[in-house]
Formats: sequence, structure tokens, C-alpha cells
Amino acid sequence: MGARRSVVFDATISLIVTTTPDQIEQFCAAAEAILYEQKETRKNSVQVGISNVTPSGGIAIRIHSLFKAPDGQTEQEYRHRVFFAVTKQIEALKLSLHAARG
Repeated sequence: MGARRSVVFDATISLIVTTTPDQIEQFCAAAEAILYEQKETRKNSVQVGISNVTPSGGIAIRIHSLFKAPDGQTEQEYRHRVFFAVTKQIEALKLSLHAARG
């Protein structure tokens, strides 16, 4: 077996429906910038945007990219860096996450 070429990063963040279009736009731009800042990200694979409105009333934002990770440690470091940076943006923009009731 050879080294892995790329790994998929795919996350969905669900925001409450009262989130303004301006807040959504700012969050998507910030998430996209976070992905582009990572040296491992394949720059032609970045996709960030509204994927749908969830049945339980949240606005789903999809964050997707491919990245180079020759080993499991590099993969985990990338995922943690991206999730931490996205979490900081959620706090900075004072966004509220939507929690599905089940």
C-alpha cells in the first residue's frame, strides 16, 4: 500500500433560523479562509455554503475540502486545527448553534 493522497474533510454546522443573511455570509467567508490558510488543504477542493434547512428548523452550513495527510497524526492535527478555528469564528460572530430535538 502506498501513501494516501488526500483525505476528505466534511462537516455540517447547524445554525438557528434567526441567523441573519449577513451573519451567514460572514461565517461562510471565515470558514473558507480557515481552509485556505491550512497548508495541507487542496485549494481547488474548498466548498463552503448553505446546504439546506434541516427538518427541525436549523440552517445547515456545509464545510468541505480535501487535504493532504500522509498519516493519521497529520489528519487529526488538521481536523483539530480546523474545528478549533471554526469554533472561534462561531463565538466571534456570536452565532447560535441549532440543536435538533429528538
